[in-house]
Amino acid sequence: MRPRDRLFAGVCVVMLGAGCAREPSEWRHPSLPEDKWADSAATCRHWAEAEVDKGFRDGPVIARPDDRYGAGSTLARNVARYEAARDVRALFARCMRHKGFVPVDND
Repeated sequence: MRPRDRLFAGVCVVMLGAGCAREPSEWRHPSLPEDKWADSAATCRHWAEAEVDKGFRDGPVIARPDDRYGAGSTLARNVARYEAARDVRALFARCMRHKGFVPVDND
């Protein structure tokens, strides 16, 4: 097996394993009125996406402007997109917790 093929297989295994991690399906706040929850979530989502975008903007100088989420091979772009989405989810959750929200699983 070529090193590139091993790398691809390794990335696939990691991505599949990470895909099994569960995220809360809903966020609730113990004291904030329910009609304000969507505004808080939108604010956190916007902030998280902006932070991740900033990381890509400030990334390597050699990347072309149209290579927003990764440069080079398709694998590199796919991994960069996956990592960006993962980082947005993590920052969103951190923001929601900071605002006093708690995750609730509806299962």
